[in-house]
Amino acid sequence: MKRKIFFPGLLRPFVTIVTFLAFSPMVLHACDFCGAFMGVTPFDNQNSFALSHRYRVFNGYQAMNQNSQLFPDGSYRNGTPPSVLHGGATTPEMSKSDFESFKVFELRTKYFIHPRLEINALIPLAGNKQKAMGEETCANGLGDVSFFAGWHAIQKLENVKTRQRLIVGAGIKIPTGKSDFLYDDGDRIPLMLQAGTGSTDGFMYATYTAARNEWRWGATVLGKYNGTNKHEEQVRPSIVNSAFIAYQFQLCSWIILPQLQVYEEYTNGLQRGSELIEGTGMNMILAGPGVDVYRKKLGINLAAQLPVYQKTAEMNMKTSGRLVIGLSYSFNASKYLMK
Repeated sequence: MKRKIFFPGLLRPFVTIVTFLAFSPMVLHACDFCGAFMGVTPFDNQNSFALSHRYRVFNGYQAMNQNSQLFPDGSYRNGTPPSVLHGGATTPEMSKSDFESFKVFELRTKYFIHPRLEINALIPLAGNKQKAMGEETCANGLGDVSFFAGWHAIQKLENVKTRQRLIVGAGIKIPTGKSDFLYDDGDRIPLMLQAGTGSTDGFMYATYTAARNEWRWGATVLGKYNGTNKHEEQVRPSIVNSAFIAYQFQLCSWIILPQLQVYEEYTNGLQRGSELIEGTGMNMILAGPGVDVYRKKLGINLAAQLPVYQKTAEMNMKTSGRLVIGLSYSFNASKYLMK
């Protein structure tokens, strides 16, 4: 039995683009939340347009000690219902074929209005799926749009052995995504399956990157405070950290940066009214390889991260991992709005 909730045709242009990217030798990666490109790279201080695609999946129940799969049957192409905030089913009918998968197709823009001040916008399309107790559900549509600004507080890039950059910024996520998808029987599907959260959220971040000789390294710390939606639901404040180390080399006219990436996220979970919903917290660390490739004005990225630590309720499904693919075009600012 399948229960599908979607906007017909809305994702088709993005699916076509991402399918092309998946088999193209060119792609870019940016921090999921702040959009700051990781590393002192050829294009980290230029205006840019980018397409990004992220895929994340939860599979295998903790209580049953089931192995997780990155692509359980139907998780990517066909629809399927997640329980609230990545929670698993709590009935005896838990199956290793159950999953929760989350796809984001995202348009990113970055524009410098001052040599030190960048303005960013992220416009996502969400494709969320779950399979549980033999039923499948999907919800696709426009997600919550984010706007934020980053100030380049440190720009030590010339005549120094160690080149450094520090960006501090803040932003807002507005509730443009639909958060009232319903099952066929009229019940509202769980919050984290929705395309949007229905709340206005604010966040602050800091990104530090450095380079010495061919080595590149850096880290981003982001704190997010989530508002309350009309259903009195609020995701508790969250912290997301990421770090990387890379080695840059050149092959003909290509600049290549293979790297190791680490990603961490933490939240106490979902609160409804004054009640914290049990089993909705998130505490995990993922790590894995990535590669950035640059040629002329194009930037490319592929990244794969698998769990190295996770703490979740026994009845929840475990995280299987996340994949990132993207393509960007960068260009210099001809003039600035501010001096």
